[in-house]
Amino acid sequence: MSEIKDVKRLKLLNWLPGFLSALAILFGFLTLFAGFRILFSISDPGYVIFKPLLIYNTFMGFVYAITGWFIWKKPEKGLLMTKFVASLNLIVWIIIAALFGLSEGWIAVESLHAMTFRTVIWLGMFFILKLAKRENPGPKQIC
Repeated sequence: MSEIKDVKRLKLLNWLPGFLSALAILFGFLTLFAGFRILFSISDPGYVIFKPLLIYNTFMGFVYAITGWFIWKKPEKGLLMTKFVASLNLIVWIIIAALFGLSEGWIAVESLHAMTFRTVIWLGMFFILKLAKRENPGPKQIC
């Protein structure tokens, strides 16, 4: 019975990186789409835009998509890039949260919520990929 559980677990661990890769690529394209619409005044979100954050997030849309490709094609580098994205988003989130507390309305609560969402998603993706790698390291290389 435990062998069946192990097989199911390995299948799930093999499936997860592909799913997370697609999620990262989709998230990247959606971020780019939303960012460009606001940057080029095609769309108005209805709240105050903190332009440095908008530029950062739009640029990160490219990075998200590239990271998704690496998760799929080169998992080792994909894991490193996911760690980089999660760390960078966490740093920016800390800065935005601090600025939000100090700001007089020039950073919208929606921006803080969106940055929180991005940070949680990428931290989650990193920890899931790290767990998948630890549980299923792949074939051993013979030197």
